[in-house]
Amino acid sequence: MGDVVDDGISETYIELKRQFVASDSGPDSVRALYAFKEELEQTEDKQDKEVLMDVYDLLDFKRGAYDLLCQIEDRYACVKRFGKRKQEGIPFGEDIFVGLTRNIMLVKKFESVLCQLGMERLEHPLFYHAPVGIRFGIGGEETIYLDGKPNPVYVQGALDRAAAIYRSLPIPPDILRIDGYPEEETDDSVLTTVRKMAGLPVPQEQEASVELDEDGDAHRQIRFYWDLKCVSFCPEQLIREIILGDMGGWSGFTSSVYLAGPGPFIYHLYDDRGLDVLGGSQELLLPLYRQFHGWILEYDLEQIDRLFASED
Repeated sequence: MGDVVDDGISETYIELKRQFVASDSGPDSVRALYAFKEELEQTEDKQDKEVLMDVYDLLDFKRGAYDLLCQIEDRYACVKRFGKRKQEGIPFGEDIFVGLTRNIMLVKKFESVLCQLGMERLEHPLFYHAPVGIRFGIGGEETIYLDGKPNPVYVQGALDRAAAIYRSLPIPPDILRIDGYPEEETDDSVLTTVRKMAGLPVPQEQEASVELDEDGDAHRQIRFYWDLKCVSFCPEQLIREIILGDMGGWSGFTSSVYLAGPGPFIYHLYDDRGLDVLGGSQELLLPLYRQFHGWILEYDLEQIDRLFASED
C-alpha cells in the first residue's frame, strides 16, 4: 500500500482475514473483524487507516472504504491507486472504482435525512428510535384470511389507508430505498424479484455490507436506491406488495422499504398492520396527525398526543 504499516496491526489483519475466508464469513470471524474495525476507527494514524480501508472492503463496506481513501489521499492518487489495483486483478469492488468518477448522491442524501431526523441509523421499530413520528394502524377489523387465502376486503382496506396517508405526505417522496438480505440468492436475483413485483426500473445506486443482527449473527445486506424524480413509479403497487408480504406474498418487502422526502420525512410501511411516518418537526407532521388521528395505533396514542399537544 505504499507506506509500511505497523507490523502488529498488519499481522492482526492478515490473521483475521485468514479466519474470515476459511470460515466462509462465519459469525465469529465477522465479530472479530467488527471489533478490529472499531479499534482502528479510533486512530488517526494514516497507516492504520489504510488497514481499516481493507477491513471495510472485506466486510463489504465499499462506501466506507472509498470515503476513507478520499480522506487520506487526493483524488488523483485515488484514481491512480484503484487503476493499479484493477490492472493487477486485486478485488476491491467495481462499484467503488466507478464511484471515483461520480458521486453517490442518493446514499448520502438518505443518510442526511436520517441525521436531520435525529437518527444515527435505521433501527426497528423506527417509531421508537426517532424523536418525532406517528405510528398508524392500517389493518382493518375484517377477517385476514378466507379459505386459507388473504381476504381481498382486508387487503383493499389496508391498501386504501396506507395509500391515503402516502398521498397526504408533506411532499411526494423523492428517494426510495429497498433493503435485501441475500442468503442463498445472489444480489441480482433479489433485485430481479424487487423490480418485477414493484414495477421498478434498475436502481440508480446500490451498496452492500455485512451486518450483525440482535443475536450477533452475520448477514449480508444489499441496499437499492431510486431517484423518484427520474423514474416511473406506482406507489400503490409497491404498497400492495408490502401488505401481502406477511400474508403469503414475498416476505422480502416486510420492514425493508423506505420512502424519504424533503422536510425531511420517512414513510415506512412495515407490513399489513401498520406504518411509521417520521418527521423533522411536529409542525411538519401535524396535518397527518389531525387528518388521520383515528388511525393512530391505540398502544402509542397517548405518547403521540403528548408530542403534538403544543402544536394542536
